[in-house]
Amino acid sequence: MNERCAGKRWLQVCGIIMLVISILMILSLVFSIFFTIIPLQNGTIDDFTKTALEAAGITEASLGTLKISTGISMTVYIIEAVVAVMGIAFCNKLGKAKFCMIAGIVAIVAVFAAHIYSAATGSFGIVGLILDLILPVLFVNGANKNLKQAEEKNAGNSGNVQ
Repeated sequence: MNERCAGKRWLQVCGIIMLVISILMILSLVFSIFFTIIPLQNGTIDDFTKTALEAAGITEASLGTLKISTGISMTVYIIEAVVAVMGIAFCNKLGKAKFCMIAGIVAIVAVFAAHIYSAATGSFGIVGLILDLILPVLFVNGANKNLKQAEEKNAGNSGNVQ
């Protein structure tokens, strides 16, 4: 395919940024699990760290909520990483535009689900929701551009027969 896809740059740039952010956040969550959740659960955390965590509102009583939040966040970032890889891989393939569109919508739904849980636990922030939605929405925009181009190409090939 020699022609350039209309949404190629959108999918590439958003995909690369989403992938980098997702990997960094997954690493951050892994460190959180090993250096906060597990020691707090086992009671092997030192007094200084325990005091700092309590000042941040993290206690043994809130450990269940922390585990669920970490699990949801990990799931969202894994979904975003997979979507990002698909966007990078399929950015120049018009036949995969619908697939990229669906993947982007799945990422948006995952972000909304995470923020609904945050709202239910009392830590919702509209700014965080907006920031978390920027890249998936731009990703869907790129997929939409490719999808429109694919539809135009298919309409041109069919000869507009009615």
